[in-house]
Amino acid sequence: GFELHFDKSSSKMIEYLETSNNKERLKIGFLNIIRFFTMNKDTLNRMKYAEQGTIKIPKDADLLNKYAWAICDCGITDQLEKAEQMAELAVELDPSKSNIWDTLGQIYYALGKNEKALHEDLGKFVQMNHIHFLLTYGPLAEYIAEGAKKNGFPQTHAFSFQEKKSLIEALDS
Repeated sequence: GFELHFDKSSSKMIEYLETSNNKERLKIGFLNIIRFFTMNKDTLNRMKYAEQGTIKIPKDADLLNKYAWAICDCGITDQLEKAEQMAELAVELDPSKSNIWDTLGQIYYALGKNEKALHEDLGKFVQMNHIHFLLTYGPLAEYIAEGAKKNGFPQTHAFSFQEKKSLIEALDS
């Protein structure tokens, strides 16, 4: 088996990351070293290994998300557009992971996108092959449904409700 053990030094893990070609183990290693540097408040190394992870394994939703979140979380405002692109790609690669959606929402917020545009942008990632019906609730959530419909989600499968009672009735029927 493959296990990761951290002590106060990350040197063995860094050596492994620099020499290994096993993508599955590299992914686990990068995710853990990024977490290690995040917990130790080492922003420089957090950013370094988040970037290296996406270079070694470029189309991995989890690594893209970690790098995008690191940019946003560390307040690197001049790279927020880059973070947005990575988070959007991560959502496309794996739309089932809520943490990726959360990262994307945080980046949109940091970029100052207005609420209507933010919710419409989120809606564009709703795809029929992952979600069969879309039910939204609340005044801003209707823009998620609109965004999904604009991007080809069937109108007969996307519904927006302004009142809880209406949503509950629709679910009961």
